[in-house]
Formats: sequence, structure tokens, C-alpha cells
Amino acid sequence: MRKWICATVLMACLAACVSKKAAVRPADTGAEAQEPPTILFLSGKMAYDSLTATYSMLIDRQERFEGKLNLEGAAETGHLQGLHYLQVDADSTVLSRHKMDNPLIQHLEYFDGPIPVSKTVTRTEAPLYMRVQLHAKARRLVFRYDTRHIMTLDIDKP
Repeated sequence: MRKWICATVLMACLAACVSKKAAVRPADTGAEAQEPPTILFLSGKMAYDSLTATYSMLIDRQERFEGKLNLEGAAETGHLQGLHYLQVDADSTVLSRHKMDNPLIQHLEYFDGPIPVSKTVTRTEAPLYMRVQLHAKARRLVFRYDTRHIMTLDIDKP
């Protein structure tokens, strides 16, 4: 009986502490509330024209969700080589630069009998799926290959 009473009192104390913590809110400073971090999911196609040596992209869907990506490579600085994108604001000021995997290059590994084989296959067209951690002020994504412009994507506002 004593254990039951002690357990009940302990649970009541814990419940009171939790409810008090949940009721505490930061004081309203009058400043703008910060937007929660947003992830932009993009899907579309990417192609390479070997005659003109140009890349093309078509983004047919973009969806926003609250959340934060675990960014291993974080934002880059300086000039980027290869396939990359820039996040820019309404005044075209570069907010961040990010490398991206080229969906046209596919790395294959398989066994030819007992021997492991690695191959790299370059395709002329491939589906494109991306997740982008959006900067709060970003209004456009600019996709490039080295210094060549591929496309500019206006980011839909929710």
C-alpha cells in the first residue's frame, strides 16, 4: 500500500512539472516570428545534348515541407565545378552554393563470375529528384554546370 501511495505521489509531481513546463512560453518581443526551416522537394527530368554540349532540366513538381536536412557538405563558397545550384534572393544576391549529384551519371557494381566489376554509365536523359534545404530569403534556384547556365527556377510560395 505504501509503495502504491509513493508511486501515485511521484506520478502527480511529475505530471505537475511537465504541465508547468509545457505552459511556459517565451515572452512576445514584438519581433517577427522566424519561419520554420523548410525543405523543398523537386522532381523532373534532366538531359544532355551531345551535339550542342548543353544540359537541360525540366522541373515539373515542387513541394514544401517543414523540416531540416542533415547537410554533410553544407554550403560551398567560391566557384564550383560540375553540376551545382545557387539559392538567390529577390535581388539576385547569392545566398548559398551547393554541389549536386549528376543524375545522368550512374555508377554500377556487379559480379562477373567471381570478379567484382565497377562501371560508370553516362545517360543522355534521366529522372531528377532533389531535396533542398531552403534559405529563408531564397526566391529562386539557379542551376549550372561549371559556368554554363542550365535553368532558373522560381520557388513557389506556399
